[in-house]
Amino acid sequence: VTVQAALALAEAHASGVVHYGIKPNNLMIARAGDNEIIKVVDFGLAKVAEHPSLAAGMYWPPERLRAGPPVDHRADIYSLAVTLYAMLTNQLPFHVETADDLAAAINDGMPTPIRKFRSDLPADLALAVEVGYAKKPDDRYQTVGELAASLAPWASPRTVIAIEALARREMRRS
Repeated sequence: VTVQAALALAEAHASGVVHYGIKPNNLMIARAGDNEIIKVVDFGLAKVAEHPSLAAGMYWPPERLRAGPPVDHRADIYSLAVTLYAMLTNQLPFHVETADDLAAAINDGMPTPIRKFRSDLPADLALAVEVGYAKKPDDRYQTVGELAASLAPWASPRTVIAIEALARREMRRS
């Protein structure tokens, strides 16, 4: 699911489009013949909202919650990694009770390590997720292709082929 979403986001990012709202509700399962594929929906966010709802804001990166440089494609990487965290654990990395506490938790709080909820996860998978939602954009994967590549050991052979193709496209673009 995450790799398919990353592949879709890579196409958007290559066109200069940042989603700004990746979360589980914006990843839909569709049928293509006998296959299920993930569709990334709701590219309709034209600007960053000032006050997120608690549910949506849990997927927002720190830079979206504060003034500073413009938010770039790495915001989608953060949100996709938090989405993967939620899919793997049925939890979120930060636990807050109110929207008022949200910005402080995301900006300054320590996320709950994913292996606290899923000690059975391989350490490399836990690390891949944690790098994806690093607080500083420069500490995250710099492209969704890098995130997808970090997940390749757990992907199907067909998906690995798609990840390799994405890596080649990203290399040509850089």
